[in-house]
Amino acid sequence: YKNFQNKGNEEHAKEQKEEKEKYEKQIGYLTYLGQDTNEALRLKSWYEVAPKRDQDEGPHSKSQIIEKDSKAKYLLDPLTLIHAVCPPEKLF
Repeated sequence: YKNFQNKGNEEHAKEQKEEKEKYEKQIGYLTYLGQDTNEALRLKSWYEVAPKRDQDEGPHSKSQIIEKDSKAKYLLDPLTLIHAVCPPEKLF
């Protein structure tokens, strides 16, 4: 009788320990020696992921941005205004 008195329920204690380990692994608290939290959670940090490069698809592709910038550059060019007011033959 004395042996059973201090022992308690081993199965219940084992289940509680497994649930606690599962929860700690889930939130990233439990890690083993030499194991990173990202390894445990199978995640990658922002600096480990390669950036997504623009491709010539979509509304904001590089070719469309360059085309838009070249139009703005042409319209803001002072020589464009001078050529509009005076023909190029009369300038020199």
